[in-house]
Amino acid sequence: MRARTGFIIVVLFCAIIQVHAQEKDVTGSKDHPMVSRFPGYYISEYDAQDFGSYEYYVGQDSKRVEGRYWKIEYMLKEGSKKGGPLEIGRNYANTFTQRGGQKVLEDLDSGGGRLTARMPAAGKNIWLEVAVTDAGEIYTLTIVEEAALVQQVEFTAMELAKQLNERVVVKFENLG
Repeated sequence: MRARTGFIIVVLFCAIIQVHAQEKDVTGSKDHPMVSRFPGYYISEYDAQDFGSYEYYVGQDSKRVEGRYWKIEYMLKEGSKKGGPLEIGRNYANTFTQRGGQKVLEDLDSGGGRLTARMPAAGKNIWLEVAVTDAGEIYTLTIVEEAALVQQVEFTAMELAKQLNERVVVKFENLG
């Protein structure tokens, strides 16, 4: 009986450690440099790319935006106070609009939804989508800072010469 009780205690202890370990930010992740997270949430998924694209909803249509890309998913920490979808979305929208941006789309209710905003900065636009699910338990920020692709791959001199040799055809015509 004593061994069984000890085993149960060890299993419960491991489960508690596992839950708390899952409530830390994903390794290598961080908040976007312009906006903080809503209090009581941790980063559960993270993707940042020097160049990526995202399709933002702008009413009936959508707009594909390319540039510096972030997708950050936040989950509510156990025991923390949950933010409502409208509260989370409007907090981010207000952050943008207070700095000259505009809310482009709001489709949020108590169950979730999405909000899109755009803000001009340094001659380009910064786009934000807040997608809230599970009545505020999880929300995702997708941010793209508009920018052109920086070309980093080029033909080598040898490959360029090969392509020219294979494709250039010289025609001689009788000029007389």
